[in-house]
Amino acid sequence: MKNAMLVLSVALALLARPIQAQVTVNWASLNNGLGTSGGAELPVGDLIRIGTFTVTDAVIQQNQFNLNFLNASFIEFGRAAIGDDGSTPNALPPAHWNATATGSTDTLGLNGRRIYYWAFDAPSLGAATQQGIFTSSDSRWVFPPNSALPPNTITGLEDVPHATSGIIVGGFGNGTSSATGFPLYNLTAVPEPSAYAAAFGVLCLASGVWLRRSKGRPNLARSPCD
Repeated sequence: MKNAMLVLSVALALLARPIQAQVTVNWASLNNGLGTSGGAELPVGDLIRIGTFTVTDAVIQQNQFNLNFLNASFIEFGRAAIGDDGSTPNALPPAHWNATATGSTDTLGLNGRRIYYWAFDAPSLGAATQQGIFTSSDSRWVFPPNSALPPNTITGLEDVPHATSGIIVGGFGNGTSSATGFPLYNLTAVPEPSAYAAAFGVLCLASGVWLRRSKGRPNLARSPCD
């Protein structure tokens, strides 16, 4: 009798405990695929992330070559790889994927925020030399709250407008999918830090020469990089 009462009390306690609802987001590229800036299809295994940014699209574009800044400004909801079909890797051809991400948008602070796809030309952010950031004004491209009925939404790369309003970083139309024949959404190159240093050095040299010529006083003119 005591054992039966104990089992009953545990069952009632479990029933009384609130169930933590979760949100499911289906995200995919089944028609238009992803390609490099040169129009080659992204190979199987390259990384795609889904989430939102805590900064505006304008700030993303201004800092598009600073991956550390963008990563610090990104809240990830899930990730997949080119070729994934659900939980099965390498099931789809290059440039395409089909994935489901599940989690608590309330806990992550994603409730009501815009959905973004962040794609790379490598299996990890650290190895990437190109990236693409895509979103859409479609109402489905908003993370629903845990309390939504139903708590899910379906998105696809095909929803992204070809104009710059949806392509935050990247491009469209260079190359086609060998599987579907549709145009690819394209990534854009991320310069190496050394390239930035070289460009900055050239800018400093040019500004110094200009100042010296305009002042006519080589000993007094100073470059802003001095």
